[in-house]
Amino acid sequence: MIAEVIHSPTEFFVKQTEQTGVGYSVVIVGIAGLMLGGSIIISAFAALGNTSSDAIIYYVIGNLITAGMVVALIYLLWLFYAGSIHTFSTYVFGTSGEFRELLIVIGWGFIGLGFAGAISLIFEGGILLLSVEPTVTIPVIGLKITTLFQFVNNILFLWTCYLWVTGVRVATSNGLKRSVLLVVLPVSFSLFVSYIPSMYT
Repeated sequence: MIAEVIHSPTEFFVKQTEQTGVGYSVVIVGIAGLMLGGSIIISAFAALGNTSSDAIIYYVIGNLITAGMVVALIYLLWLFYAGSIHTFSTYVFGTSGEFRELLIVIGWGFIGLGFAGAISLIFEGGILLLSVEPTVTIPVIGLKITTLFQFVNNILFLWTCYLWVTGVRVATSNGLKRSVLLVVLPVSFSLFVSYIPSMYT
């Protein structure tokens, strides 16, 4: 399935929307959330340093709760994206499309974020186990580890957006420009909301 998503996303989404359930999408979104949540836990352990055992217990509990909230947030984003796209497509552009089909294609689009979360786990785990500074420059390519990591994450995010646009075209019968707009609106809004806290720190 994953190979088909990579090589022939349009044909893949057509097959998926012909099915009745959203089970696979639920799993994909959950995996993406778990990967991202897990990377947060590992990065938190990397920042522990010399901490008392009592403090570590509370630290672990707090980060487990945070990871759980990340998973819940990813599911909420899934519903928000699908709902926003369905609303704009139906009431602004007047195009057809079932909410169930949007849930399917948007859910599968989260596979890109799942890969990003997996890479984050490897990145954070490698730093923790090998005690490597993330600002170290990689000799062969001349890039800092963090720079390479951010570059790969940006590529995966763009791929995720591409999958969403492709899926929206299949599920709503909109053209390319409208599909891009339907994806950009909710994604831009969610990115803006996530950026607000950093404006006050």
